[in-house]
Amino acid sequence: MLNHCHTFCSRKILGSIDSTIDHPIITSAKGQEGYARAISDALIKHMKLEKKKTSQDKPLTNPGNVKIGDKFTLKGSTPGFYTAADAKASRDPRVNVLAGDYWVHNIANGMLNITRTKGHPGSWINPGTSTGSTDPETKLVVGGKFTLKNNSPGFFTAADAKAGKNQRVTVLAGEYIVFGISNGMINITKTKGQPGSWINPETQTNSTNPDPKPVVGGKFTLKKNTPGFYTAADAKAGRNQRVIVLAGEYFVFNTTDGMLNITRTKGQPGSWINPK
Repeated sequence: MLNHCHTFCSRKILGSIDSTIDHPIITSAKGQEGYARAISDALIKHMKLEKKKTSQDKPLTNPGNVKIGDKFTLKGSTPGFYTAADAKASRDPRVNVLAGDYWVHNIANGMLNITRTKGHPGSWINPGTSTGSTDPETKLVVGGKFTLKNNSPGFFTAADAKAGKNQRVTVLAGEYIVFGISNGMINITKTKGQPGSWINPETQTNSTNPDPKPVVGGKFTLKKNTPGFYTAADAKAGRNQRVIVLAGEYFVFNTTDGMLNITRTKGQPGSWINPK
């Protein structure tokens, strides 16, 4: 029967095997097991039978054992990336991949490309983040909520947020969802599953807003009438005063060298002052 199966499957089913060649006899137990499994799968496909699921077909949760075509259970929401390299570096997340069961479409450098539709590419993830683990520096979880207590500079990348350079927006205080975590920086958003802005959470304070550091676009309370200047340099040197800026509530239009340009009309330049 085994010889018959060998001949039948080799010549009739496994089209990739050249039936004119005498193949060596497989003697090792591991080799025979693998060969038998291949023959079994080929027979099932050829005879259009349905393969009965076993315990081996259950969704996998250990990334170390995952193979292309396997099922994979994502235990917690995690950032999704366009490339494996981005997933490895945790940079430029594109989507928030929700917890659930997926197919493994590809594997590269320990990263997984998982998809809901078998055979179609999905998003790259770092399987090390799939359990909803917390970032040791921020104690935050991707997909969790975050309260921004003060207006904060917003950046395009985590690296910029870490360095405090190339500010793009001012993120207003309020409730947000954590979209991504990288190197202690967090990407927060109002819309779950959509990337927002990177911020440095270390700029936040648990106290009752004790004169927070002014940020562009944020509010600023001028507690007393103050000299106003045309340039930041003049404000710094205390020369060439142009106006008196009255005490009150303002928006910060710009900052440089510790000086502030404050305005009553958001988005319009005002006068430079020395806040000290």
